[in-house]
Amino acid sequence: MPTARTSTRPNPTRYFLAVSIGLLTALLTGVSPLHAAPAPASWMPDQLDAWPAITKREATAPVQLTNGVEYSEEVIDSVEGHQPINVLTADTTNPNVAVATVSSHDRVIDPEDEAVSSMANRTGAIAGVNGGYFDIHASGQPNMGHIYDGEIWKSPAGNQEGTFSVLDDGSIVIGKQEFSGTITAANEEHPLDSINWIDRAADDQITLVTPRLGEVAEAWMEGEKTVALGTSSDGGKTITINEVRTVTSLEQLPDNTYGLMAGDANSAGAAWLQANATENSTITTTSEIAPNNNIEHMIQGPGRILQDGQVFDDPNHQMPNPKKAHPETAAGIDENGKLVLITFDGGQSADVALGVNWKHVASYLKSIGIRDAVLLDGGGSTTMVTRVPGDSETTVANSPATGGDERPVSDGIFLYSTATETGPTASVHINGGQPLQAAAGADLPLPAFATDSNGNPTNDEVSVT
Repeated sequence: MPTARTSTRPNPTRYFLAVSIGLLTALLTGVSPLHAAPAPASWMPDQLDAWPAITKREATAPVQLTNGVEYSEEVIDSVEGHQPINVLTADTTNPNVAVATVSSHDRVIDPEDEAVSSMANRTGAIAGVNGGYFDIHASGQPNMGHIYDGEIWKSPAGNQEGTFSVLDDGSIVIGKQEFSGTITAANEEHPLDSINWIDRAADDQITLVTPRLGEVAEAWMEGEKTVALGTSSDGGKTITINEVRTVTSLEQLPDNTYGLMAGDANSAGAAWLQANATENSTITTTSEIAPNNNIEHMIQGPGRILQDGQVFDDPNHQMPNPKKAHPETAAGIDENGKLVLITFDGGQSADVALGVNWKHVASYLKSIGIRDAVLLDGGGSTTMVTRVPGDSETTVANSPATGGDERPVSDGIFLYSTATETGPTASVHINGGQPLQAAAGADLPLPAFATDSNGNPTNDEVSVT
């Protein structure tokens, strides 16, 4: 990891005087000096809105992971504690950079879930972070929607500002995405409520089930459902029905097997299926997402925290109580196509990793020019992985609150080089570009590796003499 740091070190005597004056002001005015925003003393580093008084900031120089993607770190010390921050920056306008989501073990329901590093390494990612909330220690599925490679694996939950979407041109949008659909059988139509939302198959609501769903155990089904299953060669747009039955669990659907699921036998949705999705009948489905019907990848977090460069108090969020500090993960974009993926460690002692709330995250991102941002899952899920220059796979960059071990999660956001193969060696890197001092005759390890023109590691051996 990079080690070159710049720091601003306070004078302890002047700091004591500044805090003493601040405390006197608090007694007279009732305003907390730690969260008010007075002009900082000249020796203090840049302050951040909503943060306690910051006494020191140290940042590493950015390190290129691949052409268009950089990694850096910052540590902020405040009067309340120590805050490590890990930052990935990606130029989404760079043709070498691609942004994608990944779902654990390539299915929606996955009780085991998957570590972020595993998702990154099996898909060839340069770096990535964990995604949204999920059904932990249970079905493992994301609480809200997920789209991968243009295919809806789980349709977006409605009225969610905290939606992160990558469009088919590589650009990123943040904000609500609303799903709608229609089922047609002969001349009868019925609304398609959702895709792969088992708990929404109730009353008059019908959900499309696909091979991406995974196995649905009885515990996750939560009661009896009615399902019409059949074959499809076009991703569920046209389904030839083979059977209609009631189930309390559902096996993993084979490729080219799709279905429609409604509530129990007495539900209005089940009655519609029984009347219209008969054996050998043909059902067609249509679906649309608005305002962007060209989404390639999508994850939904618990809330939006920045809108048009301003802190956004999401009215429909599921974010943690801002009065408490947690590890947090977030994603944001600026007006020029720069994407930032960021983690804030926490859940440890104040001198190691204090943690933050969503307002701290929003303030930090705003200070580095981010205009729109979503909070992702935090706590023990907060994980960032990077491919250290010279390595062929990613490793964990931050310090997860689970004692350093990765928590398996349901999904994540990942960065890739679009290069389909490694190019010829263009650069050789020795000891991270840093000088090495050694006594005469000493035998010391000297890291050296070669990269191509995109900054990706090559297979060429490097010999240093």
